[in-house]
Amino acid sequence: LPLPIGIDCSMPNRSREQSIPIGSGSILMNRLRGSYSFYIPVEFTNFTEGPQALAFNIQGGTILGDLPPYEAFIIGGSNSVRGFAEGDLASGRSYLQATAEYRFPIFSVIGGALFVDAGTDLGSAGSVPGEPGEQRDLPGTGVGYGLGVRVQSPLGPIRVDFGLNTEGDSRLHFGIGEKF
Repeated sequence: LPLPIGIDCSMPNRSREQSIPIGSGSILMNRLRGSYSFYIPVEFTNFTEGPQALAFNIQGGTILGDLPPYEAFIIGGSNSVRGFAEGDLASGRSYLQATAEYRFPIFSVIGGALFVDAGTDLGSAGSVPGEPGEQRDLPGTGVGYGLGVRVQSPLGPIRVDFGLNTEGDSRLHFGIGEKF
């Protein structure tokens, strides 16, 4: 029976997760992830008052040791590469993902965003047992781009994004809070 242990390395954008076999369990793995975000205040438009920013995020991760297919990194979706459905870009042992957004106000409680997301499994789909990424014929690498609307609510920003992807598909995404 594996015992997952989550550890926050006291850095808000790095994490490590370990699974240690106990008893007859046989899964021994380390999931390593890192993320870095930064924001640049800008003033590209003047049609309404409010903050505007260029927002950037890069993240990546890898899994060391045993890898059950259900623990693989899933790429694509509203909190990953928009324009792809959840998990329709890649499933891999490792991943790298980057996002650039221009965030701007529209009205007092409504904002907008233009975005481009990119993600890759770094060619690691074949190292996932059962090769789910290859079985599903996932591209492994792709780009999504589009625009979104943010409505401020008591729950936080409600996010609606319309994304197009490099495979020629489009997708409407919903979420609460910013992607990062």
